[in-house]
Amino acid sequence: MIDETTSDVLGEMVQELYELYDYREREGLQMIPVDQEPFNEEFAKVHRWRIGREFSIEQLKRGTMPSRTGEKKISGLCREYDHVAYFRKNGRPVGFITHAYCTPDEVLRRATADGLHCRILVRSWYYPRVATAALITPIQ
Repeated sequence: MIDETTSDVLGEMVQELYELYDYREREGLQMIPVDQEPFNEEFAKVHRWRIGREFSIEQLKRGTMPSRTGEKKISGLCREYDHVAYFRKNGRPVGFITHAYCTPDEVLRRATADGLHCRILVRSWYYPRVATAALITPIQ
């Protein structure tokens, strides 16, 4: 398992991805993009969530769908929230995963500044050994 937030299935999927990246690196081959959807779907399944459409930080904190004037969506908001997958439960925003090109401390600082909880994941399935993966959720 990757960490306590994942399943054995997701852990195996990510391990295979890391092995593929290791092989391609050893052989001097170009890295290839990988479809993120199966990884995100398994992560959602473990938490009994669903992958959902984009939402704002304010919507996540409120746990509601309707957006208000001036609320900015998370994707593209900042470098710490990059390659985002959005999760919902019963139609309400519950969290998102970011795979960012910055340090775990930078992601943690950003989430804290936004009034959110941040759990750094051990491995990213977006860009292994390069991106920092984190689960961002409302503070309970």
